[in-house]
Amino acid sequence: MRTFYREQKYVCGKNYIDIQIFPVYPTAGKMRKVKRKPSSETQARLNEENAKKKLSRLVHTNFTKKDIALTLTYDEDKLPADADFAKKDIQNFMRRLKRLYKKIKINIKYIWVLEESAAGRIHFHVFASGGADRTEIENLWQKGYANSKSLRFTKDGVEGLVIYSLKSKPLTYRRWSCSKNLEKPYMPRPSDYKITRAKAKKLYTSSFDFKEFEKIYPDFSKTFKEYSISQVNALYNEVNHEFYFNIKLYKTKFLL
Repeated sequence: MRTFYREQKYVCGKNYIDIQIFPVYPTAGKMRKVKRKPSSETQARLNEENAKKKLSRLVHTNFTKKDIALTLTYDEDKLPADADFAKKDIQNFMRRLKRLYKKIKINIKYIWVLEESAAGRIHFHVFASGGADRTEIENLWQKGYANSKSLRFTKDGVEGLVIYSLKSKPLTYRRWSCSKNLEKPYMPRPSDYKITRAKAKKLYTSSFDFKEFEKIYPDFSKTFKEYSISQVNALYNEVNHEFYFNIKLYKTKFLL
């Protein structure tokens, strides 16, 4: 069987959609295929990108402009010895935060991310449900400076903030966690064979021009008539000579 292209959509809440287009290599009967594993460095980069995409989709599925972003930093005399100690600090903070939200009868949703600078200094970024007094929230940290602000969405959502919160590298351990009540992005059944390799090549050459991209993307005006493109990230892999796309859409009326 020949390689084909798959389109997978991720519907992130009411206002954002992510689309992945990538080649799929089917297994042909009992024929053996020589599998080439990516290098550890390549795999680390893939893990980093996948973590960013997963976190971004969760944020855009679960949070709105009514919710908040919180940054938590340490005073010099309260710096944790390492990431394990820091995780205990954020876990204790989240327990206090849950108690605060329980008092005001809000079932809190949250995501926290541990960030470590090149110098080894640790701080946290938190996405959380709104509804509680922000001064009360900040006072719960007790380890240093806390600053909260309302989430501000653009055509890219809050992706810039998500990527900023994950800028520490390498991603050597799980350094973010979330509440169990988060909704996952809706994933419709993937669409196979709709985009041929020739079509993928044409999409690649037009990826810099959204209007041209919309013209050659199958059924774009019909399927995504309420949406506009905010980003098209296109990649040509020189090893397997295939094309990869990440298309980000936002609901046009959302920002009017």
